[in-house]
Formats: sequence, C-alpha cells, structure tokens
Amino acid sequence: MNVSLLSFNETDKYFSTLLQRLNDNAIKDNFIPSLVLTISMIMIGIPGNVLIIVVYMKRWKKSTSRIFILALAFNDLFNCLFTMPVEIYFISNIYKTDLPYLCKISRFFTFWTNDGSSLILMGIAVDRLQRICHPFKLQLSISTVKKIVIVSMVASLMVAWPSLFIYGTTNMQIPVDRNKSVNAKLCLYAETPSVRLDHSVFVFFIMAGNSVLDAFFLVVYGIILYHVKNSGRELRKMSKANLYSGNEFRKTSDELPANQNGFKTMSKEKSKLAVNFRKMSLVEMSSRNDTRKLPSQESSSKPIKRFFSEECLTVAARRKLFAQSRQKLSSVSSISGSRRTLSLGNDHFRKAKTTMMLFSVTVLFIISFVPYTALMTIRNFDSEYYNRLSASGKSIYQFFIRSYFLSNALNPLIYGYISEHFRTECKSVLKNMLCLRS
Repeated sequence: MNVSLLSFNETDKYFSTLLQRLNDNAIKDNFIPSLVLTISMIMIGIPGNVLIIVVYMKRWKKSTSRIFILALAFNDLFNCLFTMPVEIYFISNIYKTDLPYLCKISRFFTFWTNDGSSLILMGIAVDRLQRICHPFKLQLSISTVKKIVIVSMVASLMVAWPSLFIYGTTNMQIPVDRNKSVNAKLCLYAETPSVRLDHSVFVFFIMAGNSVLDAFFLVVYGIILYHVKNSGRELRKMSKANLYSGNEFRKTSDELPANQNGFKTMSKEKSKLAVNFRKMSLVEMSSRNDTRKLPSQESSSKPIKRFFSEECLTVAARRKLFAQSRQKLSSVSSISGSRRTLSLGNDHFRKAKTTMMLFSVTVLFIISFVPYTALMTIRNFDSEYYNRLSASGKSIYQFFIRSYFLSNALNPLIYGYISEHFRTECKSVLKNMLCLRS
C-alpha cells in the first residue's frame, strides 16, 4: 500500500511538473503581448483615473459633464484595480486555474462595468446633442444626470448577471505524446453550471447590443459635428459683420433725407443719443476754449459758454457736430456687437471643446471593443477557429481579445491632451502631493 501511495505521489508530481512546463511554454508562445498590454494599462490607468477623480471632484465646477466623467472614471478605476490584476493571474496560470468562483466574479464585473460605461456614454451623447443643437431648450440637470448614471449601472447589472452562471472552470486534455495527456483547467465556460444557459446566445446578445450602440453614437455625433461646423461658420460671419458695422451705419445714415435745418432724420432713440453726444461736444469745445483764456479773461467765461449754445451754431457747425455724434454712436454699436459675438464665440468654443473631448472618449471606447467583438463573433460561430491558428496567430488573438482594456486606461490621456484646464489642475495636484511628502 505504501508502494502504491508512493507511486501515486510520484505520478502526480510528474504530471504537475509537466503541466507547469506546458503552462510556461504557452505563456511564452502566446501570452507575452497580452501580459505587456494588461500591465501597461494598469500602470497608466490607476494613477490616471485617480487624478481624474481628484480633479473633477475637488477642483471642477458642478456640471453634467463632470458627473458623467466621474462615473466613467470610477468604472475604469475598478477595472484597473480588480479585473486587470485578476486577468494577469489567469494568464500566468492559464492551464492551472481551478478557481471557478473567481472566474465567475471577474467576468461578471468585466461585463457589468463595461456595459455600464457604454450606457453612460449614451447619456453623454444625448446631453451633448441637447447642448450643441438645442441650446435654448430644456437641458439635462445635474440631478437628472445622476439618475441616468444610476439607471445605466442597474440596466448593465441586469444584462451582466448571466455571466455568473455561464463562465467558470473548463477541463481540457492537452496531449503530451500518443499515449499520454495532461488535464488542464482554464477560466472559460462552466462545464456544470447551476443554471443552464447557452453561452452562444449570451455572446450574440452582447455583440448585437454593442453594434446598436455603435450605430447610435455614429448618428448622434454625426449630427453634433455637422451642427458645430455650421455654428462656427455663422459666428465667423457675425464677426465679419460687426467689423464693418460702423461703416454700414454711416452708409445707411447718409442715405437718410435731410430736414430744413440740414440734419438727417433718424429714429427717436438714435436722435436722443445724437443730442447727448452734441451736448458733450459743446462742453468739450467750451472747456478747450476756457483753457486757452488768459487769467484776465476768467470773468468773461460764462458769456462765452452761453455763446457756444446749440441755438447759436451755424448750419455747418451743426452738421459737423452731428457727424461726430453719429460716428460715436456707430462705434458704440459696433463695440457692443463685437462683445456679443465674442461672448457667443467663447461659449461655442467651450461647448465644442468639451464635446470633442467626450466624443474622443466615445471613439476610443468603440475602437477598443471592435477587435473583441469581431473575435468573439467569429469564435461563437466557429468553435474550432482558435485551435487552427498558429502560435503567432494565437498570440495576436489573445492580445486583441483584451483590447477593451484600452478604454479603461487611456481616457486620462485624452482629457490631458484636449483640456488645458485639466492639465493645469493635474499639475497643481501633483505639486501639492510633492509638497506634502517633503
């Protein structure tokens, strides 16, 4: 009995060593790019998303886009802290993963957070559409946006729950020679699920949902970008019009008919402004005359002021004063119009820049999921597709099947590249951290 037990232990040790060698060879041949990708995304994503949360929570004014960005950052940070490290463990033990519950939980959180982020991006698209294309209509409030985020996470939870029963540990026989094989355990589909669910139906449902969301983003942001382009063209036209508003005002006023006193007939508001400008000009002329007088003439200053009254001016002087007042009126009109255009231009530029930043985040999300969606669809219809690939082909497959990690880590780089304010606040936060350490 002791001999048989010793023989069993030796055999078990032999197969365990053989399985470890097969595991190491598989990592070296097929999973090095995947490990590099996952580790890189963790190193970028954790500090980047922490910076987003700190800056937008402590140093950003309250707005709808702030709520959306924070929700995305919390989802991405959770993936960087939990699902990616667990994925590294699964890759490092690709043939020795005998932890079915960890496999289930990891896949569940991956689907939940990423599906939630896709629905949040959908809310962002609707918010941007309202603010850019319908700025004078009722906008989404901060409380409404918070409800959208909560509903998005609850809805994604309802979509992701089947993964708790579909995924688990799969046994696979790896042939060593003609007569021997080693039993490997992988985190894939559960062989004996407590609830029988067809994984192909679940995968097809997820892929179809991603396709519908991609089409939605394409249509909505196409409308937004078209509107932004047209709005920019209109603002340029307005700025050109205000540049020549003074000349246009003078042209139109010169075409007005003259009355019997030699003045052009104007509207009541403009005529009042003209009278005020004329009175100001009279005071300026009299004050200039006063400064030229000798001290001996100071006693006669009042009669001279009365002489420069409006009734005593000649027709030529009246026309000169009227031209001066008209010029001042046109300059005031052009300045107010320029300020109005500048204010509209700044508001338009700010909204367009925020929209472009969030649009870039959406594009990254779509692009990062395209390889995953395509490969899962192919494998769903052809179960032997992966086994027919060469070693390099399997390495490429394993790399792109995890391409969705990009959207969890690279959003901070987009914010930093597009938003100067975000860069400034990040520098300030880092400086404060360094000062506290020192």
